[in-house]
Formats: sequence, C-alpha cells, structure tokens
Amino acid sequence: MAFTNGIPIPALALAAGLSILIAGCSDKPAAAPAPRAAPPTATPSTMSLANETDDAAITGRVQTALRADPEIKGIDLKVETWKGEVQLNGIVSNQTQIDQAVAIAQKIEGVTKVGHEMKIRK
Repeated sequence: MAFTNGIPIPALALAAGLSILIAGCSDKPAAAPAPRAAPPTATPSTMSLANETDDAAITGRVQTALRADPEIKGIDLKVETWKGEVQLNGIVSNQTQIDQAVAIAQKIEGVTKVGHEMKIRK
C-alpha cells in the first residue's frame, strides 16, 4: 500500500471525498434562483423608431402604387407619412387624378388617413 506522509493514499482519497460531501450539505436551503428580468417594454424612443420605420414603409408602398397606376405614374407627387396618416402634394391635370391618387393611398396597408394639397394645373 502506498503512503503519503505516513497516511495510506486510499484513506486520503476517502477523507477528501467525505470533506467535499460534508461541505455540500448545510442546514441552509439553497437560495432560490434570482427572478428573471421582465422583457423590456417599449419606451418613447423605441416606439418612435418603430413608428418612423412603419411610416417609411407606408410611404414607400404608396409611392410604388402611385407609380404603377397609368393615370398617376407620370405625375411628380410628394408623399409624406406621419403615424399612418398620408399627405399627398403636387400638381395634377384634373380632379380625376386627385381622386385616383387618394383612392390608391387609402388602399395601402397601414394607412389610417389620407389628406392632400394637390392642385390642378391651370
């Protein structure tokens, strides 16, 4: 049998194992895990970023739809969106083009209201 400082090695291993077991046992119950943090809530800055992103997407969809329409595609209309409300500006040839542009914008997903300051060319 091998010895270390006069103590048999198996006895040292047994003593080390027992000390680990004893250290793991205590009278105190294990602490409960810390509660998980609540998911982040929307803040005004993140909400405004989301609104700006949505507004930009709406503006793009309205512009694409206007360019695809044969009555409107050659007209330079400015499209602005704020919180889902679309504003159309520009000069058109007749009332039919105004009505058509407004109708197109109203059909776009996310649009809540359409206003315009389009003028008829004289």
